[in-house]
Amino acid sequence: MKTLRSILAGLCILCALSLGIYIGWLFSTTPIQIHMTNFDAYRTESVNILREEESGFFQIGVAVLGALWGTLVVSKDNRLRGSDRPEILMFGATCVLLFGFLWFNLSYGRLMAQLYWDMGPLLSNQAQFADVLNSKYVVIHHRSMIICFYSALLLGAVTTFSSSILREKP
Repeated sequence: MKTLRSILAGLCILCALSLGIYIGWLFSTTPIQIHMTNFDAYRTESVNILREEESGFFQIGVAVLGALWGTLVVSKDNRLRGSDRPEILMFGATCVLLFGFLWFNLSYGRLMAQLYWDMGPLLSNQAQFADVLNSKYVVIHHRSMIICFYSALLLGAVTTFSSSILREKP
């Protein structure tokens, strides 16, 4: 069991590092460029749906982070001990991804608000607005948020499984 726990910890660390490198590559290769599109009520409705999705993801992300901490730090039954190095590493990788998710969620929301604040008055006379669904720079913020969220969910499940099933009980 110790070997399997170590392998899972290594895979979790490798996953978190590779995702960090991938997201860094995305940001370094994507130009900071926003496309414009013609105003349409359906497009603004789709942007509102995207903002509601972002809000829902934030609430779920905070709940997952709280559940993970509650299970592995607060709970007396499954609390991590100093001898649980593989689970501590998995827990750390999961927390890094969850904090990355929260940061990208905040970054995406601020980017959207800043776009409409800066570009709204300029484009209001032209019946256009920022195309947030097809501009690569905006999309990578959203994609990074989604990647961190689902990866953290997966790593959190692996961490909880290893902590509650694979490790030896005191």
